[in-house]
Amino acid sequence: MSSKENSQTNQIRMDFFRDRIRKKLSEIKDSIGEENYEAYCRIADECGDYDELRSLADLELQVEMANYIKHEILNKLNEDNVSIDENIPLDYVIDIC
Repeated sequence: MSSKENSQTNQIRMDFFRDRIRKKLSEIKDSIGEENYEAYCRIADECGDYDELRSLADLELQVEMANYIKHEILNKLNEDNVSIDENIPLDYVIDIC
């Protein structure tokens, strides 16, 4: 593979990860706020290293976990009038998960 082809391949990969990052950020935009959303998008847009950009894209798992906690666990706690700051018995945690 020539240097030019390698450069084009890396650019395609980087564009893929940038799009993936933006999509995931848009899903949590309301939670993180406009300012943080724009800042994170800028970080992805300005990243020029493929491995670093791929690592940023791997944050998708962390975003999904944050969404799970927000929508599944915290909502169930709120329904039961339980605060996250309370000492929650392990049996209760197992039941809601």
